[in-house]
Amino acid sequence: MTANYNPDLDEIFDKYERLGLIYIARPRDLTLFKGCTFTQNIGTFGAGITIDSPNWQTGNQPHVVLSKNIFTKNMAYFSGNAIYVRPTILASSLET
Repeated sequence: MTANYNPDLDEIFDKYERLGLIYIARPRDLTLFKGCTFTQNIGTFGAGITIDSPNWQTGNQPHVVLSKNIFTKNMAYFSGNAIYVRPTILASSLET
């Protein structure tokens, strides 16, 4: 697996507010979005939804489920126009 990880994004994420419609920090339980419409949202990371540090590494297995949602014309200044997930594990450390 080849990851396009940019360490500068973590620094920017920490430096600026995570402005967007929905911000989820360190989810521990199931979070479900079903049949929602996200239209013309603007944010710094993930204009529609920003998920910060789901704790997969310690085995809490948080799940964020997106089902039958519509994302239209969302814009983020740095990354993740509709959805941005800031991982706790680098993608390069995952085995395929």
